[in-house]
Amino acid sequence: MGRRGYRPPTNEALHALCCDCMGNYADGRRDCQHTHCPFYTKHRYRILQPTFEWFFGPWSNHDIERRAIGLSQDDYLDMKLGNPRKPTYSMMFRAKCFSCCNNFRGGMTREDCNIPSCPIYYWMPYRTGLPILDWMFDLDYTDKHRMNARAEGYLIRGKNLVIIDRQRYFAEKVPWTGPPLEKKTPARRIRTIA
Repeated sequence: MGRRGYRPPTNEALHALCCDCMGNYADGRRDCQHTHCPFYTKHRYRILQPTFEWFFGPWSNHDIERRAIGLSQDDYLDMKLGNPRKPTYSMMFRAKCFSCCNNFRGGMTREDCNIPSCPIYYWMPYRTGLPILDWMFDLDYTDKHRMNARAEGYLIRGKNLVIIDRQRYFAEKVPWTGPPLEKKTPARRIRTIA
C-alpha cells in the first residue's frame, strides 16, 4: 500500500524544488549550474553535464556494492543507470533528502525532517506527517494549477475576496494514497430487549 497523503506528480515536485531553490526564478529562468545536485540531470534549463558523485553517497549502498564487485565509478554507473545515465525519481528524491539533512551526520538520527511544505516531502524516506501541497499554487513554475483551479471553478467567494479552494482541488485532482483520509467508525449495534 502507498504512503499516506496526496501524491503530487513526481516531475512537478522535482521541478518545483528546483524553482524553490532558485528563489522562484526571480532572476529569470536559467541554469543553476549545481552539477553535483541529484536533480541536475532533470533541471529544465541545464547547459552543463551533470556529475554523479551523489550516487555514491550514504543514501544507498552503491559505493559498498561497487567496491565489492571491483568496478570503477564510471563502469558501475553505466551498469546501474545505463548510458546515457538515467536515475529514477526515487533515487534522486532519497539522495536529495539525505543531502538536505546533511546525510544524517553528526549524531543526527534518521528521522522525519518535518518540512511538510517541501515539494518532495511526500517521498521523504522517514516521513511521518502529511505533505502540504501549497507549492502547487505558490511557485511560479507550477502556476498551471492556479490557472486550472480558476478555470474549473475551484473558488471560494467572499464579500471582497475570491480565493482558490485548495482543499477541494487537492481532493479531486491529486490522488490520495495510503490509508483513508478519515477512519470509518463502526456502526453501533442497538440491542433490543424483548
